[in-house]
Amino acid sequence: MIKRIKQNDLLFSRFNLYDYLVDGHRGESIDVFLEDFWLEKTLLFSEALKLNTSIKHLELSFSCMGNKDAFVIGKALEGNNTIEELDVSENQISDLGLDIILKSLEQNSKLRVLNISHNRIDKKGAKYVANFLCPHEKVMLQSIMRRYVGEDGARFYSYYLEKNVTLRELNLSWNDLGNEGACIVANAVARNVSLRALDLSSTSVSVGGIKAISNALTINKTLISLKLSYNDIGDAGIEALANALVHNSTLQKLHLCYSSITSHGIRVLSRALLKNYTLTELDISGNRIDMCELDTLKHELRLHDSCIIKKGRKMFLDLSKRIL
Repeated sequence: MIKRIKQNDLLFSRFNLYDYLVDGHRGESIDVFLEDFWLEKTLLFSEALKLNTSIKHLELSFSCMGNKDAFVIGKALEGNNTIEELDVSENQISDLGLDIILKSLEQNSKLRVLNISHNRIDKKGAKYVANFLCPHEKVMLQSIMRRYVGEDGARFYSYYLEKNVTLRELNLSWNDLGNEGACIVANAVARNVSLRALDLSSTSVSVGGIKAISNALTINKTLISLKLSYNDIGDAGIEALANALVHNSTLQKLHLCYSSITSHGIRVLSRALLKNYTLTELDISGNRIDMCELDTLKHELRLHDSCIIKKGRKMFLDLSKRIL
């Protein structure tokens, strides 16, 4: 049973909260959802957490936790071998706080899910994560996003990608990877045998990086979702992707919105899709596409009108309803 503790619940006395966590809570999950995870409350919570042996799922997202809070929580988690899922996403934890939490989990053999997305994680944090996850191959990492890990961070994550056999989703969007970083990630993706979804949206990738990613698509046999939106892909990048799609038989979702694609690029992509029946969702929103060219694409791919889905500025092609 999941118990959600809201902010007001932590305003009662020190004894009551302590007693609740240590003696009163016997569920497997606890979801701490606070607008402000003040240090005093963190200390109280961590002391109770040390004595609670039943909690398996611990969510501390959206708690305004900083490094001081991370230090106290890390101390509480030292020696803990019952937590299976830990979520500290949407906080203000930087590389230092992340390092503390990861070190506290080194002896935990039951951890399976770790969510640290939307924190202040930088290059050093990326290194800490990679070093932690390599010997913990059964841990599924969720979303490292909206941080500037750069090329060095990409190198650490790629090392993890090559070694880990359980990772299903990796989100590196809004990181300044550049073409070099994209090439590093692409080489790791080509060797990875577990990844299902990769998000490289808004990562400062252009033609050079797209060519490396396209090459990885011709080798990788597990990836089913790829997001490359908000990058300067252009028609030259589309040509590389189109060639990869001809040889790829696993990718199902491809997002290319706001990627500097013109009608020429759509024609190239259309010809490739005539030989690819695996891709079922294509996002081409925000590109410079002539409506006449879109009608031609619809005709060539034998799409019903209902296959073109427009929602505001979004435009998806539902290729699952193609007339074969």
